[in-house]
Amino acid sequence: TSEIHHVAREGNLKRLQIILEKKPNEIDILDSSGWSPLFYAVLGQSMSVIRFLVKKGARTDLTDDIQCNLIDYAKNKNKHTVSSKILKKAMGLTSGKLNFFKKSCQEYLIKEFKCAEKLNKKVLIILGESHGDFKVYQLQKIILTLAKALGIDWVYTENTSEKPCEF
Repeated sequence: TSEIHHVAREGNLKRLQIILEKKPNEIDILDSSGWSPLFYAVLGQSMSVIRFLVKKGARTDLTDDIQCNLIDYAKNKNKHTVSSKILKKAMGLTSGKLNFFKKSCQEYLIKEFKCAEKLNKKVLIILGESHGDFKVYQLQKIILTLAKALGIDWVYTENTSEKPCEF
């Protein structure tokens, strides 16, 4: 963990500004767990540092080495907080866009299930890895939730971490 990570966690906005003036490319520098300074600001619950880093263009779509993202850490008991809402907005994940995607997927999956049923076939849904992209992760969550609602009894996922993030 470098100085910028410590400063972000402590919420020391003035020191963070000085560091980024000298080394602007450190805004998204990752530690050994895949955490950027923005992760540390979220952990320290420093709204001024969160807002500053987002305004400066820090990546909000990163996931760490166990595929958890900034919003996972910003939530409190799985409920959105001010910081998680700021991060979602910065990512462009508005409820309108997510609902549109959900409705489109639902219509498509229902059509495919009906077609498969007529042909006495099954539907296979294959989702690739999110590769640290939170937007892809959110879309995968929607698809898995819809699949479950449509009666898919089980899903195989690749997850080697001891503490997977909740769907």
